[in-house]
Amino acid sequence: MKRRNIGNIIGKQLPNSLLTPLGYAGTDSRRYSLVKCRCQCGRVTKPRLCDVLSGHTTSCGCVKHQRYVEHVEKDVSRLSPDSIKECFLSVVDSKAPKPNLSEDVILAAYYRRTESLKSLPDHVALDVRLRVLAHDKYAAIARDNGLHPAEVAWLYKHVIRPEVERQRGTIDTLNHLKGFALDAISYAKGELKEQRRTWFLAKELRTPGSKPGPKDDLGFAWYWMMNCAPLVKLNSDEDGLLAWFRLTAASTFQKRRDNRIEMGRRQSEKRWNEIEAAA
Repeated sequence: MKRRNIGNIIGKQLPNSLLTPLGYAGTDSRRYSLVKCRCQCGRVTKPRLCDVLSGHTTSCGCVKHQRYVEHVEKDVSRLSPDSIKECFLSVVDSKAPKPNLSEDVILAAYYRRTESLKSLPDHVALDVRLRVLAHDKYAAIARDNGLHPAEVAWLYKHVIRPEVERQRGTIDTLNHLKGFALDAISYAKGELKEQRRTWFLAKELRTPGSKPGPKDDLGFAWYWMMNCAPLVKLNSDEDGLLAWFRLTAASTFQKRRDNRIEMGRRQSEKRWNEIEAAA
């Protein structure tokens, strides 16, 4: 078959196409000329020259793939949260029933649920992390946080354990601060007992995610408990002290959340009363 002269289009993106011809690439089994092209997405492919020139082939296949992905995502968007969770469980648990959906939709729903698990509310993610590292039962953790035990297991395998493993190398440098962290917790426990309190003040223990204060001894103790304590050998007294700290801190954060919700409710009610009075 006579080779066409394509010198005038080499290095130029074709109109209504994502392909830029780079040169001839031989022939296929049926002796059709092939042309080496670079797609706009960066992939290099070797389609038939006649298909490229006629406009039948306009990309490396990325456009078709993207359209299919969008189609699958639309199907997933039509699913209810419970159906998405069923798809997730069918992937991670071989004993779970399989939804009557295509494999691609099930897999896309699985990935969508994993993104939701990675972005859980801070207080839920924190509770799951602490209780998993404290070897609490997955069923109890799931029940208290509105999750499925298989989801808690996935979080441990894909989120919590990798973080702990990444931090393992820093344990040697932080281990010598174990005494400092436990002393700070012990002192705080004595203060609360003396003042007959069951929660921490904001100046004593900040809410995770807020800016650290000038004196943040318990903040460091909190960090040490979450990241280092699971990898350090502790005796029964130290375990008991950390258990007290974990429960007291959890009740403190819950109390602060409840206060914020109540304050917002009162402000909203006050605004509505002012609007009604003005009317």
